[in-house]
Amino acid sequence: MAAGKGGKKSKKYRQIIVVLSVLLCLYFFLVLYAGYLWGSRFYFGMLLVIFFLPVLWLLVEKMKHAGLVEELQAAWGKKTDRVRDLAELKKYARLFPVDPQAESILTEQSQDDLHFDFIFTLLDRTLTTPGAQVLYNMLQRPLLAPEKLKARSRTISLFDSNPTLRLQLLLVLKRLSRQHPDTITGLLWDDAGEIKKLGIIPGLLALLALAALVSVFFFGLKGAFLGLLPMFIINFSYAEKQKREYFLHLPALRYASSLLAAAQELSKACRELLPVYSETLAANFRACGRLLSRPGRRLLRVLDSFGLYDYINVLFLLDVRSYAADMAVVMRTRKNLQQLYQSIGEIDALLAVSSFRAGSKNWCEPRLWPGASSISAEEIYHPLLANPVANSIVLLQPGTIVTGSNMAGKSTFLRTVAVNAVLAQTIYTCFAQSYEAGYFSIVTSINKDDYLPGGKSYFLVEAEAILAMIRKAESSHVVSLCIIDELFRGTNSAERIPAAIEVLKYFADKNILCVIATHDLEVAESCSQLYALYHFSERVGAQGLEFDYKLHKGIATSRNAIRVLEYLGYPETIVKQAWEKAERRQRQKR
Repeated sequence: MAAGKGGKKSKKYRQIIVVLSVLLCLYFFLVLYAGYLWGSRFYFGMLLVIFFLPVLWLLVEKMKHAGLVEELQAAWGKKTDRVRDLAELKKYARLFPVDPQAESILTEQSQDDLHFDFIFTLLDRTLTTPGAQVLYNMLQRPLLAPEKLKARSRTISLFDSNPTLRLQLLLVLKRLSRQHPDTITGLLWDDAGEIKKLGIIPGLLALLALAALVSVFFFGLKGAFLGLLPMFIINFSYAEKQKREYFLHLPALRYASSLLAAAQELSKACRELLPVYSETLAANFRACGRLLSRPGRRLLRVLDSFGLYDYINVLFLLDVRSYAADMAVVMRTRKNLQQLYQSIGEIDALLAVSSFRAGSKNWCEPRLWPGASSISAEEIYHPLLANPVANSIVLLQPGTIVTGSNMAGKSTFLRTVAVNAVLAQTIYTCFAQSYEAGYFSIVTSINKDDYLPGGKSYFLVEAEAILAMIRKAESSHVVSLCIIDELFRGTNSAERIPAAIEVLKYFADKNILCVIATHDLEVAESCSQLYALYHFSERVGAQGLEFDYKLHKGIATSRNAIRVLEYLGYPETIVKQAWEKAERRQRQKR
């Protein structure tokens, strides 16, 4: 269905619904007026409205379906701008267990180095709470197991090539939507606490509400204002009090029932082309389907179409009355609900990746080789840059040292290599013409700051990061991809240079592939027999310093720190004296 046709259908259904709703409202008030004039027996005429409700519900569902189709097709391949609670995603990500045999996990330092939250935001086109959380977790955890990554790749490719299946799944996920705030993840992975029982009070209030509703058919407006409205206020106040004091998980329970309904639909949609997901969803749905078995749950979808469920829920205290029983089911079937959450989240996350691919021009699927310790990339670039400059590189053990002037592109290149390595091992997608590599445990040390809460200096922070790389390489059979911007730049050059040289020589004998950026040409020259040398350069043009951001073989031959000062308008005396002293030091070294 084309987006335009979907829009026309949605508009047509909306017009029919408006006309029918006006007629029903008119009839309703005529019945009330007749009852007021000629007696209460005319109030029973309101029962005829019930016969029109199924027709109205069907029209509403068709309108919503046509509108969703139009919305989903228009959004496919486009970045989603919405408010994201990244702190909450990060908090809950810690609750999910890590399998060290199948995946590594990016350290907080590496996530900060690679601007992880920006990468996630760029990729996130998910529609549900589980989808956003699973995608966040996925990007944090580069896979080391080829089988799992290949299965993930096959699913993404299926979504790329099958718009019919894609639309079926997206419609289910769109109806499930996301929960604000996210309480379902906490319910399924955090400690739920004690389950409170309220005795007969909720049931008694619900019976009084039913009596008040029936009174409308006998007393009309008097019954509505003197019975139904007061009971609604009383029950609303009671429900809110229970939520504040005891029932923090009430919204999560309602979302859990929606999760089960979505699992049932997704299982059917996945039956032919994604049987593994279908079987997992079906088996876990059967284990905890009792959350859908209550009358309130069965009415949910119908009443939601008219926006009535929240009112019925409050009037008859549906969620409050079923709280204890529902929590007991959740606690008993928690593992099943976790697997449902994970499966639904994976489907949503991989659909988001497929949408991301559809909106990206230059990307490729990587070729990854177990046991390989190299990277070969053609025209690789960074996805966060609006106008990136692509570079080609072959990285062989023990690695590469990149030199160059300030602002020439060294740090961006380091991030480009690391980000693409992460995306290759998480979503099987790289921003390059081609990308071949091994499976790596990826560790970076690029952004370094004084750690004020812990009283740690700049140098101590980076020294600890380098030591962590050494220990990781010594304790793991997986090749470490170590990305470092300026070894030990937090200390004096007299100690920094020899320490950096010795660390790089030590790395050369370990299970490590290094990409190092440095301003210290002496470090690069001393390690030139072990490491390949590349550099970025600049030239002085009419507009001042000009950079091409292209990677060149060999060591850097130019420096631009004083040129930058001159370009920024520093006093001439400072610039002149700096040039003279720099040239004098250069002559002394020779």
